[in-house]
Amino acid sequence: AGAVLRAPAFAWSVPAQLAVLYVSTGWWKNDGRDWQKGLAVEQVLHMMSFNNPYMPFVAELLRPWSGLCCLLTRATLILEKWGVLVAFLPSQALRLLTTLLFVGLHVGMHACILTGGFHYIAISGWLSVLPTCAMDFIESSLPPSLRTFALQTHPVRWQPLHGPRRWAHVMRSV
Repeated sequence: AGAVLRAPAFAWSVPAQLAVLYVSTGWWKNDGRDWQKGLAVEQVLHMMSFNNPYMPFVAELLRPWSGLCCLLTRATLILEKWGVLVAFLPSQALRLLTTLLFVGLHVGMHACILTGGFHYIAISGWLSVLPTCAMDFIESSLPPSLRTFALQTHPVRWQPLHGPRRWAHVMRSV
């Protein structure tokens, strides 16, 4: 049997940052009265200064639906507190589902409220932890002219190298 190849420790840095960001945000919202009552999304949609001026129809569409706003508030809390932990599980299907849920959360928030570039940053973080099956599908869907040099070459194979040559090998592989 061959040696087990593992990614270097820094490969966990993005998932760890995502976990800290979302778990702390989810637990911080625990103290919020409006979050606990399921009113947070509805109240933000009624604050015109937060609404996205480029897509005002999305907030206008959601405002009258109190039950849906309550569901979105509670789903946000659950997803932020517990969903990010699924990204650490070895299941590609669960990691893909978690990534899609968080990307959907940020696309939805971006459509309703203004928060600067936060959603683009958060989505890029989630895209970086897409499982191999999703990346393979994306690669096979691209026409050859759009593939980058990294997609056209062989996949990176992490090797258990030690010492000064380790970083040189990692940097060449990326």
